[in-house]
Amino acid sequence: MKVCTDIRLDRAIKKVIVSATPGGGKSLIPVIAAAKLLPAVADKLCWIVPRLALQEQGERAFMDPFFREELGHSHQLRASSNEQNPGRGCSGYVTTYQAVSQQPQLHAQEFTKNRYILVLDEPHHVESEGVWHQALGPLVERAALVVLMSGTFERSSGNRIAFMPYSETGDGAEPDLFDGPDTRVIEYSRADALRDKAIIPMHFQYIDGRARWIGRDGQEHEIESLAEAGRESNAAIFTALHTDYAYQLLSSCVDHWTHYREFNPRSKMLVVAPSINKAKDYAEKLIEMGVPCEVATSDEAQKAERAIKKFKRHDNDKNDVLVTVAMAYEGLDVPAISHIACLTHIRSRPWIEQMVARACRVDGPAGDYESLYGYVFCPDDPLLHHCINKIQDDQHPFLKIKGEGQFEPTERAPSVPGEERMMALESEATRSRGRDLGELSGLDYEENQMYLTFMKENGLGGSPVQLKQQVAAMKDSGAVVEELQDALTPREQEQYLRKQIENYCRRYQSRKNLEHGFLSKAIVREFQKSRRDMTKIELVRTMAWLNKYYPV
Repeated sequence: MKVCTDIRLDRAIKKVIVSATPGGGKSLIPVIAAAKLLPAVADKLCWIVPRLALQEQGERAFMDPFFREELGHSHQLRASSNEQNPGRGCSGYVTTYQAVSQQPQLHAQEFTKNRYILVLDEPHHVESEGVWHQALGPLVERAALVVLMSGTFERSSGNRIAFMPYSETGDGAEPDLFDGPDTRVIEYSRADALRDKAIIPMHFQYIDGRARWIGRDGQEHEIESLAEAGRESNAAIFTALHTDYAYQLLSSCVDHWTHYREFNPRSKMLVVAPSINKAKDYAEKLIEMGVPCEVATSDEAQKAERAIKKFKRHDNDKNDVLVTVAMAYEGLDVPAISHIACLTHIRSRPWIEQMVARACRVDGPAGDYESLYGYVFCPDDPLLHHCINKIQDDQHPFLKIKGEGQFEPTERAPSVPGEERMMALESEATRSRGRDLGELSGLDYEENQMYLTFMKENGLGGSPVQLKQQVAAMKDSGAVVEELQDALTPREQEQYLRKQIENYCRRYQSRKNLEHGFLSKAIVREFQKSRRDMTKIELVRTMAWLNKYYPV
């Protein structure tokens, strides 16, 4: 709002850059601009989006009764492709980058007839010096004000974004997100959105697995763990997504989603596939599981649009699972999405961040904010961790564990170069672990299984990481065991206690700057045995002894 006031007072401001975390309410920006700046600064507003499906969302954003009353506006935009007089009596129009590139002169003429606020939505689609850049150039030159808004101001190719200011750094050119004489910058981070309860927290369920394939060299390759695949990650991911592992990950997501729907019947699930053929394949598997679904892929555009509209509905004819490749990634505004089966091979930060954002919307009718959570079931590979860590960097510094990974991942795992000469043989999901976006520590494989078992047996919803935090808040170790023992096997209870002791030792040694293993030696001296040989009772006594003699 303040920026709009500044623009009204200072007509030298010609550009506004909005860097807003995906899901943070970016689509409200054009509505605010129209409500506060028309007709003082411009006559009309043109909102350009990357996909046809987003045109209708743009129209509906202006029709929202809450914001019409809150902002005191009566503006409407009309979805238009390449038509004369695109606004047709409205306060402007919503179109696509593709439409403008097809008939740039038609839109340029419209900008000559009227003063326009030009809103470029997700402008990272527009490569500097590219075809779309050339088509949009006359509109940018003639606009009274240009608004660039995105949550991912970077291209996976690394090339520059058109119309964005850049500054040179030691690592190359970076988007310049600073105010200038004719520019204002608005930043709204993930931390801001979580604080304002504009988005919901996220939980990642990482599924590890083994894979076997014949490579481009004609030789058979095999890895026992995606998480430890190193330089063979690309080929291992490709194999996993094209064999049994993918169906097992999909099944895990469906199981959790089905259980979650007992708490939130509005919940929907999105499946993101690596290709159009695999999307159709996954849809067949879902139907075999007894899960009705629709497919939205670019090869059947009209059918895809119908599927997306059906997916958005909440009625007797609704469809609660949508399988897609890329077209429903960006801008798919369905707050009821709570689960994502991430079966894409793409490993670039903008793609992953946009995908994750599909499940971080606040769905008001689903219940209290505190009860809402988004879940992403995904491969446990270092390439994906690298992307998610980069997303997390925007929230707070990410501290990497010393010595973690000799492998330097690339940001993108495309379909493997020469994959037509590669044969995926088999893969299998083996184990899973959890982590919440925003938490520096998550759950290892054993802990994750323990908490999932406890939650399922006791009819609990939410994130395993959340449950771990709640348990950790209980100071009495004996009470923790008593609370969990009815749902866990004796072995699982022992594993839990060993992990608690290990975490305690690490925390104490780190704070006191002691060598690794200091407390382990002390435990062996005191109890004359190592933790792996202890009974449950002995482990409880060990935890009590540590609290007494080595308090954190």
